[in-house]
Amino acid sequence: MELINTQENDITPFFQQSTKQLYFSSDGRSGVGGYDIFFTEYSLNNGNEGWSEVRNVGKPINSSYHDIYFALDKDGKAGYLSSNRPGSFYLDPNNKACCHDIYRVVFEETPPPSTNATPAITPPLPSPVSPLPTAPPIFEKLEDFLPLALYFDNDEPDKRTEKTTTKKAYEETYERYFPRRNDFIEQYTKPISNEDEKDEATLNITDFFEEEVKKGYDHLQLFSGILLKRLEAGDKVEIVIKGYTSPRAKTDYNIYLAKRRISSLRNHFATWQNGVFSKFLEEGKLIISEAPFGESQAATGISDDLFDERNSIYSVGASKERRVEIIEVK
Repeated sequence: MELINTQENDITPFFQQSTKQLYFSSDGRSGVGGYDIFFTEYSLNNGNEGWSEVRNVGKPINSSYHDIYFALDKDGKAGYLSSNRPGSFYLDPNNKACCHDIYRVVFEETPPPSTNATPAITPPLPSPVSPLPTAPPIFEKLEDFLPLALYFDNDEPDKRTEKTTTKKAYEETYERYFPRRNDFIEQYTKPISNEDEKDEATLNITDFFEEEVKKGYDHLQLFSGILLKRLEAGDKVEIVIKGYTSPRAKTDYNIYLAKRRISSLRNHFATWQNGVFSKFLEEGKLIISEAPFGESQAATGISDDLFDERNSIYSVGASKERRVEIIEVK
């Protein structure tokens, strides 16, 4: 099969009997990046048997990551693949592309990719297969979470006020913020005309909401459970929190906003599981120290232009500055 094999790696073949199509992954052909999925058709024309030209199945089935083990259902209307694209579980926070999850592929019309059907990849299956039974890192100590970052929507909680406290707990701000992911994608990618650049920006924002915003919230729940066990065991614990903002507003206002964000996290500990931490706070067994920083600690290059909402509100860079962090446990 000289026309199919390359000098590099050609792996995970799948043959669809009904269409006589062979699918496989390769890193030896021009593609989107990493291992891409390709296909070729076997035919018998005028007594001549052979394989058609190898073609790339294209986006969104392929990504800039490793896409392998593509397989179709019997009717060819849907299928599966394994990929380590953004959104997949990972073991090492410093290497977010380590592990493959199973993704489902659905065709809007009759597949295969040789037709005009438009494929779409849905999020990972509810119970994805991964290299280890538990893909996320295992946290056993409070210190394992540090720094624990929690993110906020622009000017939240409590827009346009100079108050330094809020009645909202962090959960309330998160539940309103996370569903706005598509708003952020739409507003940031609206002026981008190049499809590849738009896809990359979409992936970056999606990755931020999944891997930073949602994971921070999930880790806060785990952190709280471990904290409760330590307090019930008789430990005295001090939590040190820093507050941050993006640089859109004036410095004084941002200090107030950073304090409100810390206040929302303090409210989390006061109200979590019907106030289970209240007695520890009252007895001084749980101490929450705060150090608001406003935008003075913001990364350089973040837009502070009030008229440039795309970059000062909806960009990943600006979004990462709107946070509080649990930075130390004493």
